[in-house]
Amino acid sequence: MHNITVNNHEILVMRAGELIRITACGRNAIRFQAFPDCAVIDTDYNLMPQPAEAVINEEHHRITMRCGTLAVTVDGGGNVSFRNNDRVILAEKPEHTFGGRSRRFGKQGTSVLDGGYQLLAPRQ
Repeated sequence: MHNITVNNHEILVMRAGELIRITACGRNAIRFQAFPDCAVIDTDYNLMPQPAEAVINEEHHRITMRCGTLAVTVDGGGNVSFRNNDRVILAEKPEHTFGGRSRRFGKQGTSVLDGGYQLLAPRQ
């Protein structure tokens, strides 16, 4: 699959203006990082990743990483979905994921306590 590679127990997805890194970071925990302008920032902030066993499989034009009961799949079109016990718990729409623009988050409500942040439509 072009622009999607597996390297040292991580999935890397490259597109114009963005690099995505997906890694296992603990028991039943998968970290999804998006780097605008493809500039990797190796800072964990308050996340404390721990060594985790992950299995990565590539089949039928998609790559899946499993870490315990959690799994993330990236298909050849760049669609990303997360599953817990094989039930989809989060799936991004293709126009948000790889529509040629970086992701954009905005406030929902008047404060973080009102619902936090949500994925907004890509910038035009």
